[in-house]
Amino acid sequence: MKSVLSFPDRGPWGDSKWRGNCSGHIQRELIEHFKPKLFVDVCEGSGTSRDVCRDLGVEYVGFDLHGLNGAIQNDFTKDFVLSKLSRPADLCFSHPPYHDIVKYSGEVYSGVREGDTSRCLSPEEFIEKSQVMLLNQREATRSGGVYATLIGDTRGGG
Repeated sequence: MKSVLSFPDRGPWGDSKWRGNCSGHIQRELIEHFKPKLFVDVCEGSGTSRDVCRDLGVEYVGFDLHGLNGAIQNDFTKDFVLSKLSRPADLCFSHPPYHDIVKYSGEVYSGVREGDTSRCLSPEEFIEKSQVMLLNQREATRSGGVYATLIGDTRGGG
């Protein structure tokens, strides 16, 4: 596995119209490298991880703040992920909404949700909520397992 990943296309997984979703090649690389039996995504969104796991024959559980597309509704900034799993994950993945890029609750979805990290008022609030999310992921991962988070950089004004 490489520390810098680049792909010529996003792949057939998930919904490319879903604002902010990542390429399923990332989850595929993680699965091929770590070979999890149970893959958990705590920010499922359009279902990219679900699609990749289905194609690779990996058991999957998805969570999302909005609970769409078969995902279990969950606020990863406070709801205990492990309590909703039959066993800890071998690999627990997240690609959370960044604090100021795409506003999900209240714009993409009706009603503002407290756990929506796209609604953070500052980078500091985003980091604080992300720390809770990361601890939640760690707790949902078996001893010796892996938790991975995809977070890009934000920029503005050019």
